[in-house]
Amino acid sequence: DSLALLQLPEIGPAFAHRILKYRNLLGGFTSTLQLLEVYGFSSEKFKALQHMIYVNALAIKKLNVNTDDFKTINRHPYISYELTKLIFDWKRKTLLTPENTRELINDNALWIKLKPYLQF
Repeated sequence: DSLALLQLPEIGPAFAHRILKYRNLLGGFTSTLQLLEVYGFSSEKFKALQHMIYVNALAIKKLNVNTDDFKTINRHPYISYELTKLIFDWKRKTLLTPENTRELINDNALWIKLKPYLQF
């Protein structure tokens, strides 16, 4: 939470807010390395803090690609507008599964990042 973040060196209220906002957009962090995706979080800052931070990957809020609405899915930072349109075009024809969603994404690096956030 923000109080815990404020206890870390080099993390002020604005930066703590930015971290929490990004965490909420993602649905939670699966790795401490995702902090590097937060605007302004440098690799130097990460190296200095990495022994003091952890994530609870069990607390991830998942997106149900078969039932969530367009706006909810499109809001996820890893899902572009174009990918959201593809997902909705595909799910009009068939139920999405991990297999056909991976095929639809057609980008292994993106699939690996996104998979923990998806539910079918």
